[in-house]
Amino acid sequence: MFLYHQLSTRFVEMISAGTLQPGDKLPSVRVLSKEQGVSQSTAFQCYIDLENKGLVESRPRSGYYVKFNPAQISGCTDTFVENPQPVHEIDDMITTVLQHSVIPNMTHFSINAPSEAMLPLAKMKRSVHHVLNNYPQQALSYERPEGNEGLRKQIARLVFDAGAQITPSEVIITNGCLEAINLALQATTNRGDRVAIESPTYYGIHQALINKGLEPVEIETHTHSGIDLQVLERHLVDDKIRVCVFVTNFGNPLGACVPEEKKKQLVQLIQRYNVKLIEVDIYGSLHFDDFRPKTCKAYDTADHVILCSSVSKSLAPGYRVGWIIAGKEYRKVLHLKLNQSVASPTLTQAAVAHFMENGRYDLHIRALRKALYMQSLRYLKAIHDYFPDDVRVTQPKGGYVFWVSLKPGANTWDIYHEALKWGISFAPGQIFSKKYDFSNYMRISFGLPFTPAVDQALKTLGDIVRSRY
Repeated sequence: MFLYHQLSTRFVEMISAGTLQPGDKLPSVRVLSKEQGVSQSTAFQCYIDLENKGLVESRPRSGYYVKFNPAQISGCTDTFVENPQPVHEIDDMITTVLQHSVIPNMTHFSINAPSEAMLPLAKMKRSVHHVLNNYPQQALSYERPEGNEGLRKQIARLVFDAGAQITPSEVIITNGCLEAINLALQATTNRGDRVAIESPTYYGIHQALINKGLEPVEIETHTHSGIDLQVLERHLVDDKIRVCVFVTNFGNPLGACVPEEKKKQLVQLIQRYNVKLIEVDIYGSLHFDDFRPKTCKAYDTADHVILCSSVSKSLAPGYRVGWIIAGKEYRKVLHLKLNQSVASPTLTQAAVAHFMENGRYDLHIRALRKALYMQSLRYLKAIHDYFPDDVRVTQPKGGYVFWVSLKPGANTWDIYHEALKWGISFAPGQIFSKKYDFSNYMRISFGLPFTPAVDQALKTLGDIVRSRY
């Protein structure tokens, strides 16, 4: 970590703790340099970093002042009320949101992915050219069903960074993370089985279960600590759950990260009841703190955790490069993969492998994490400034999304349709559960770089929310 970043991190901690309040004047660059024993250049970079995060402001001929404290915003409360809406209406809502999410010339706060401006397009292009120039015949041929050998080595390294130790031979490359989840479900369930999922959760997981004739069992999930283990255990006993599908690090839509001790307890719980956990870890590398959170797979001593992930949220959504660590189910998953899609695309696998082998992925991820953290603070301040005072917002430590709570009785589906008229989309809370009513919630993604246009769109959205209060 650069020295200026260490210094700015200490200021962030003091602002978050309330030691420094909005309006407080900070030491001048010269004074800070002397107090901390750093160069004036380092002190200046520290303040620039804080300005970029939206936490301080520079006033001409006056100095630097605290501008915003994220702690001013109240976090979301967890409420679980039975959903009165018919399931088919929620399915129609999901279809509508997906259709609008690809319309050009709109501000899409509904897309839970990085914008093209945050992706290393030029460097990825060089990796693609490298593959085509050096391995032209292989690039046009089928890859092995289990995937590119070099890529599987790089995946094993990434899994090690998340606390689990595997070999490349345990990795199967898939067409994105959703195929990995589907393969895991096919390998571990039979039609009619009950599967525990988070509530609220990504609608694609719910749909994957329904398509396979499985019965979703929604488990209350909390904004600060993830899945409720007491509720889960009750369902394990009463509903004879066969499999769990959980996003343990910065899940969608809550952005919650399950604490490490709770992950250990979750693994112990599924081992006790002999249940498989399909763990989805597509956001774990996008942490804002210094250290990457571990996966449940890191604590899995009895091979009860199947790990699924991809580079869709971190590097190249369109390349559809994902993977699955299936453990004892390896052969079954590989057989299913071979029968359904033979193999994943050769060129994109080789390009991603080359990108990772040359250290470009690590550099890109560090830059992406920093950019997302800065954007999250700028978005958070805009929501604080433009939305009603009683709005509550999560403050995730990674990922792409805020879970925003409006007052009871508000209907974000109505707000969504009004926002579309202004060229703005977001994800209404109703689409994330078919059991519980989240109609006064919305998910706002901060994947778009914060620009004057984005700021204006958030102001417009805030005005719409106020008009519906």
